[in-house]
Amino acid sequence: MRIKRLAALSLATVVTAGMLTGCDWLAWLTEHAASSSSSSSSSSSTSRPSYDGGDDDNDDDDGGDDSSSASSDPVKQDAVITTTSDGGTLYTVYTNAGFMQWAKAANEAAATDPGIDCTLEGDIDLTGTLWTSIGGTYTGNFDGQGHSISGLNGGCGLFASIGEKGTVKNVKLVDVNFSGYYAQCGGVAATNLGTISGCTVSGTITATVCAGGIAGRNDGGTIQGCFFSGTVTSTEGSSRVGGIAGANSTGSITGGSITGCCVAGGTVTATGNDSRAGGIAGTNDTGSITGCCFAGGTVTATGGYSYAGGIAGANYGGITNCYWRKGPEGPDKAVGNSSEEATELTTGNLNDAIKALNDALAGTDVGYRYDEENGNPILVANTAANLLAQYFGLTLPL
Repeated sequence: MRIKRLAALSLATVVTAGMLTGCDWLAWLTEHAASSSSSSSSSSSTSRPSYDGGDDDNDDDDGGDDSSSASSDPVKQDAVITTTSDGGTLYTVYTNAGFMQWAKAANEAAATDPGIDCTLEGDIDLTGTLWTSIGGTYTGNFDGQGHSISGLNGGCGLFASIGEKGTVKNVKLVDVNFSGYYAQCGGVAATNLGTISGCTVSGTITATVCAGGIAGRNDGGTIQGCFFSGTVTSTEGSSRVGGIAGANSTGSITGGSITGCCVAGGTVTATGNDSRAGGIAGTNDTGSITGCCFAGGTVTATGGYSYAGGIAGANYGGITNCYWRKGPEGPDKAVGNSSEEATELTTGNLNDAIKALNDALAGTDVGYRYDEENGNPILVANTAANLLAQYFGLTLPL
């Protein structure tokens, strides 16, 4: 498995650069897999030490002080704090308590140092804990490494706002409940100006104005390779509600992009007059939506002068190569306020939809495959098979 992972990462670099030709990739993959295996074997002694969970108090006491060895063993700590190459602070988190240590530090330093990094080394379960969204405008790097955070309850998202330099990636938020009286709410962030990549969210999200499965507002930021399944709702009129973002680049803010994202089994509801509801974005004002898919669910906008669509409730930007599933549950139109069309999703063209998602995400570390249990695309970390499929323009086997 180590060889496959290292080979996949190396292959991703070459595929992205467009350096592979003909059948050279096979020889290249074999060579780099062997060299990666050799280098990983020689460095195995630096791996994180194992810990059997035993009670150190039962060990024989030789009179020495065991405190230094205990504090240097990351397995025995909730979080390990280190200094990054650029002088910042990184929390490597192993437990629920360690995650809350990072959250406390990030909130306390929000005004002076909004960039405290976090890397998850295990799943986090905060069920029964009242969550306070990370405040300020986050400019750090948060890497979930494919781990999950379950039971986030309270606040307006994992983060209140992600700044232009901020990145949140590869985290699964499970059974969230963000339903306070906030103008903006989103699974990952209420407002995004940075990058959200490879994140999945399930649960319930409610806001008064802008509610989104990933971000309430995507204000010039990038949302790529993200997946949502759950309920997104607004409580007041003139609202913007979307399966991925409530609003994508509103007003004078330009450049927001939603790329390679999918909503499956979502319920998107905008209430009140002059509201917009979309399977991907409530409104796409000056941004772009590319290679996205609304694979099933309901999209509804109630009240006068309101619009609902499978991709966007209202669109004034660009929509490219997107798919949406039409009634009886899905909306009748791809874009609520115009005759603009995306491709209607059927069982016959699901391959094409998955290829569109993966094409949009070429060069990233996430992709989609077919989920046999529910017949929808599912977001996965890129494997060597994913990367080869992208390189040769193939759809993954269904």
